[in-house]
Amino acid sequence: MKCVKGANMQAVESFHNCLKTEIKKRKGVLTDSREDFLKEFLFFFNNGDLAFSKGIDLIKIG
Repeated sequence: MKCVKGANMQAVESFHNCLKTEIKKRKGVLTDSREDFLKEFLFFFNNGDLAFSKGIDLIKIG
């Protein structure tokens, strides 16, 4: 296995497991929907418990 500079393998494996679990929960992801699924998954993965308030912040005007 190649060493990836700056990547913590445990964190990478944890992310991969979360991604696989979400795909299984949804019983797969259509090829046409993959990009949208990944954007949504990354938003919730990166924002965790604050996802709702971050989402509200995104739709606020002005």
